[in-house]
Amino acid sequence: PNSQYAGVIGKFISKALLDQSLTIFGDGEQCRNFVYVGDIAKVNVAAATGIDKFNKFQGILNVGKPDGEITLNQLVRKISKVINKPVRVDFEDAVIGDIRTSVPSLNNFCAIYANHASMHPLDDGLIHLVEYLKSDN
Repeated sequence: PNSQYAGVIGKFISKALLDQSLTIFGDGEQCRNFVYVGDIAKVNVAAATGIDKFNKFQGILNVGKPDGEITLNQLVRKISKVINKPVRVDFEDAVIGDIRTSVPSLNNFCAIYANHASMHPLDDGLIHLVEYLKSDN
């Protein structure tokens, strides 16, 4: 979570566990689609081995959690619930060029990958990450 390449969820949870304020640039209503890393791995294995309809698919495919859109404000509330304590947020000016809504088109993905409906809920991934970060790694 300390890497410059770390995603927002790891950064937010790490800071929240240390009782540090989270920084949101803008109003927090930016929308994203977060996917549990284990689900991404399963999709990659299915694609590499031709499971489901991947054996006939060629091209680029968006992968995401169907109906997984969430705002950063909602994410903060979920993190607060998972760690069972309030989370402080500092709002700063929006970053010029930041994408307000980043939601993938999943029509092809849902048609090709049969297990899309069984992807982990965001809360499960948050719980796993909190447990990992609390451990000695």
